[in-house]
Amino acid sequence: MASPCFPQNGIVLLPWRSHSEEMPDVSNISCYQFAPLEDLKPLRSRLLLLGKELELKGTVLLSTEGINFFIAGIRENVDLFVEELRRVPGLKNIQPKFSPSKSQPFTRMLVKIKKE
Repeated sequence: MASPCFPQNGIVLLPWRSHSEEMPDVSNISCYQFAPLEDLKPLRSRLLLLGKELELKGTVLLSTEGINFFIAGIRENVDLFVEELRRVPGLKNIQPKFSPSKSQPFTRMLVKIKKE
């Protein structure tokens, strides 16, 4: 009896996979940066609005001493969010770590101000 992958005629058939199955759908980034940050309330509002507009999910923690974040979404949108973060004084050289995943690990977008 021939198997689906090795029929009797000798041709090897591999299981079909679509391009979307091969490429991760979600880019995850994480980073922290010590930097003196000011005007945290307007920054919080701006980042929360941008994150929601870009359909990103995760958490951003802001303090007067810096930023810590874990964000996930479509790579293009994640890159746009990082570009905006680099416009913030003190965060120009931020270098988040990227990792791919097949699904969204977070349920909502949060931006919190922490007292440190």
